[in-house]
Amino acid sequence: MEGRQQRMTLVISPQARQDLLGWVADWCARHAQAGTLEEAETLAEEARPLVGQAVLEAGLRHQGGQATYQGRLLPCPCGAQARFVGYRERWIRSL
Repeated sequence: MEGRQQRMTLVISPQARQDLLGWVADWCARHAQAGTLEEAETLAEEARPLVGQAVLEAGLRHQGGQATYQGRLLPCPCGAQARFVGYRERWIRSL
C-alpha cells in the first residue's frame, strides 16, 4: 500500500449488475417515483446506505460467523480470569 494503489477485484458480474439495476428499477416504479431531479437525488441518497447495508449483511452471513467459544474462563492479560457470559448481537458501522 505504500505508494501503490490496491485494485479492487470485480465481484459483481455484468449479468448480476443488470439484474440489480432491473430490480431497483422495478422497486422504484412501485415505491419511489420522483417527480423532479431533486426528488430523484434525495431518493438515491436515502436508498444508497440501505442497499449497502443489505449487501454487507448478506456478505457477512456468508462469512461463517462460527462460534468462538473457548471455555468458561480464559486468562486475561491483566492476570485475572475472563468469564464467558454469552453470545451477543453485534452491529457493524462502516463507511
